[in-house]
Amino acid sequence: PIINHSAYHSPEISETDEENPSGKRKIVIRDLKWRSSTCRMFLRNYIDRKISEKSKVPKKRKYVYDNENFYDKEEEKPCNAPKWTCTKYKGILKTHINDACGRQFGNELPSRPNELNDDENLIP
Repeated sequence: PIINHSAYHSPEISETDEENPSGKRKIVIRDLKWRSSTCRMFLRNYIDRKISEKSKVPKKRKYVYDNENFYDKEEEKPCNAPKWTCTKYKGILKTHINDACGRQFGNELPSRPNELNDDENLIP
């Protein structure tokens, strides 16, 4: 499943926070060239949010999402990656994920439409 497969997730790199005089570190999260905005939105704005809401441990470092620079040691997309996870995806699942991420309340993704094609790999 995509949620548990590390190849779909952005790498997190610890860097010194230049804006912080105490020399604290920050986590910089860069995007993957092959990954669709739909997949990125699902993982960052939906899954990460749900995990954060359930966690009792506060984040210790500042997280910075760098969407301008891609990860420089990037590997290719996983073999047989569903279409919705790859760049230029424009299918119906994009709308449903947008809706789910935009909601302030509720813990469920919208009901699956009948015509999902290869999108059934979204959730195990």
